[in-house]
Amino acid sequence: MAYPPIAVANTLILRHAASGGITHMRIQTLCYLLYGWSIPILGRPLLTEAPEVWTKGPIFGRLYSQLSHHGDAPILQPVAIKPSDTDYPVIPEEDRISHELIEGVDERHSGLSGTSLEALALGPNSPWRRVVEEHSFMLSDPVEIPQAVIAHHFTAQARQVSLIQ
Repeated sequence: MAYPPIAVANTLILRHAASGGITHMRIQTLCYLLYGWSIPILGRPLLTEAPEVWTKGPIFGRLYSQLSHHGDAPILQPVAIKPSDTDYPVIPEEDRISHELIEGVDERHSGLSGTSLEALALGPNSPWRRVVEEHSFMLSDPVEIPQAVIAHHFTAQARQVSLIQ
């Protein structure tokens, strides 16, 4: 099943709450990586929305508006969709496959600084970079990164590390 980015973000927030929280931009980058890795591993995107090309990197626009007020401060509490809501969306515990994917991607990148994570997402062969270059670095509005571009990139990476054949 695919989930809205806020549900994936809240799942990450809960994973990191006891260890001091997680920043908005780290959530954005991990959501992007989860979107990408889920395609070759699960055969479909984990998130219901595709990342967009923003100057800061691959961003989920709605998630950005939901979390941007945190600035660079670590987020310790899950976020409701509307401020008046008393509950918040998360990935259900019974969806073990999605939780295992989140845990694996999160742990694989846990030792990387924000700068290193950013370099990974914006690197020369990244889907973000490919779309930016196709538009000659002249994007005035966010542009969705095509799923085919993300799938090609992450499937190639999954083959390199023998996750798939």
